[in-house]
Amino acid sequence: MQKELFMFFPWIFLVCFICLTGLVKADDVRLVNKTQESMSNAMADVCSQEGFNQQNLNNRCAELLREVNGNADEIRLVVGTDASQNPVNDAITQIAPEQAIVPSVQATRTMRGMLGAANATIISRMMLLRAQMRNPHAIRFANRSQHNPGLFSFDFRPTQSGGSAGIADISRLGIWGNGNYTGGNVDTSTNQLGFSFNNWGGDLGADYRINNNIVVGAAFSYMGTNANVVNSASTVKSDSYTGSIFSMYTHDSGFYVDGIASYGGVNYELFRSIQYDTLNTAGNPSLASIQITGKPDALQYSFGGGIGYQYSIGATSIEPFARANYQELIIDSFNESNAAWAMHFNKQHISSLPTTVGLRLSHAFSTSWGVFQPQVHGAWNHEFSDDQHIIQARYINSTSPDNTFSVVAQSPDRDYFTVGASLVATLSHGISVFTQYGTILGYQDLSSHRVAFGGRIEF
Repeated sequence: MQKELFMFFPWIFLVCFICLTGLVKADDVRLVNKTQESMSNAMADVCSQEGFNQQNLNNRCAELLREVNGNADEIRLVVGTDASQNPVNDAITQIAPEQAIVPSVQATRTMRGMLGAANATIISRMMLLRAQMRNPHAIRFANRSQHNPGLFSFDFRPTQSGGSAGIADISRLGIWGNGNYTGGNVDTSTNQLGFSFNNWGGDLGADYRINNNIVVGAAFSYMGTNANVVNSASTVKSDSYTGSIFSMYTHDSGFYVDGIASYGGVNYELFRSIQYDTLNTAGNPSLASIQITGKPDALQYSFGGGIGYQYSIGATSIEPFARANYQELIIDSFNESNAAWAMHFNKQHISSLPTTVGLRLSHAFSTSWGVFQPQVHGAWNHEFSDDQHIIQARYINSTSPDNTFSVVAQSPDRDYFTVGASLVATLSHGISVFTQYGTILGYQDLSSHRVAFGGRIEF
C-alpha cells in the first residue's frame, strides 16, 4: 500500500505545481477606457450647466474648470487615447466608479462567486458520498467497523452485491460542515481597474439516503468577501447567505446524475476613496479628498446539474463528468452617500451559464484505521451567457438632462480551464473528512485559488 501511495502522490504534486504556475502577461497600457470617456462627457455637460446642480457639485466642477481655463470641452476624454497630459485626467481617473463592477466580476468569474462557492461545496459533498458508496476499500473497512457496536460507520451489508452493494438501512442521515477560502487577483486592464480579493465562507448541511441509489440533502452557506482596488483605498465588501437543496442518483453500473438549486441574498458595501490634485478659488494647488459609500442589496439564484460515470479498476477510479449551471445576480439600484461626486447606479441583472467537461482520477488506500482517497481533476469550461457588464449611472447632485453615463467592465473569456486536487478520508465512527484545492487557468487578467475543508458524521 505504501508503494502505491508514493506512486500516486507525485501526480497530486504535479497538479498543484500547475495550479500555482501562471503565464506572465505584459501589463496593458492604461489608455482612456469606455467608462472614463462616458463619464467625462457627462461631467463636461453637467459642469457647463450650473443651474441644474447642487452647490457642492458646482464647487467641484469649478475646481476642474480652473484646470482647463474654463473650457469644459477639455474635460472630455476620448477612448483609446493617452490622456496623461490632460490636466484633469487624474481627477477623472479617480472619480470614475470602476469599482462598481467588482460585484458582477466576482459573481461570474472568480471561481463563480458566492453561489459558485456554495455549489462547489455541495458538488464536493456528493463526490465524497459517491466515493464512500462505491469504493471497495471503504466497503471492506465499513464491514470491519460494523462488527464493533460502538462504531457508527457506513454499515455496508456484505451479503449484497453490485456497485452500491452493502449499504445498510441504518446510518442514512449525515450532518456535515465545511469551510472555504477563495483568494486571487484581477489585473488592471484598459477597461477595468484591477483588484485583489479574499473571501471566507462556511457551510452547514445534511443529507439523507432514501435508498441504495438516491441521496437528497439541503445546506445553508455564508460567505464574506473583501476586494481591494489597486492603487486606491477603495474597497468592496459583501455578506451573502444562500440556501440550497440537492439530489443525486447513482446507478449500480457507475453512472450518476445530480442536481442543485440555490437561492439567497447579498448585502454589499462599496467604499470609494477619491483623491486628486486641483486648484482652489485662489488658483493655488490643493488636494481634493472625498469618501463615498454605497450599500446596495442583491438577490441571487442558480440551478444546475451534472452527469458522470465512475469506472473502477481495482482501487482506482476514472470518472469523466459534465456539468451545466445557470445563475443570476440581481443588484438593486442605489444611491451613494451625498458627496459632491456621489452617483446613482441603476438596477443590474448579471447572468451566467457555464458548462464544464472534465476528468477525475482517484485511488483508494486502505489502512487499519481508515480509507484515504486522493483525487486529481481537470476540466474545460465554456461560458454561454456572461457578457460584458455595463452599468448605467448618473450624478445624484445634478438634474441635467445630459447627466447619464455607463460603467463598462472588461469582456469575459468564453473558454478557460479548472484544475485541482483533493484528499478524502473515511474513518470509523461514521466520520469522513476532506480537503480540496482548485484554481482557474487560462482566464485573461485573472488568477483565483480556492481551498476547502470539511467533515461529515453519520447518525
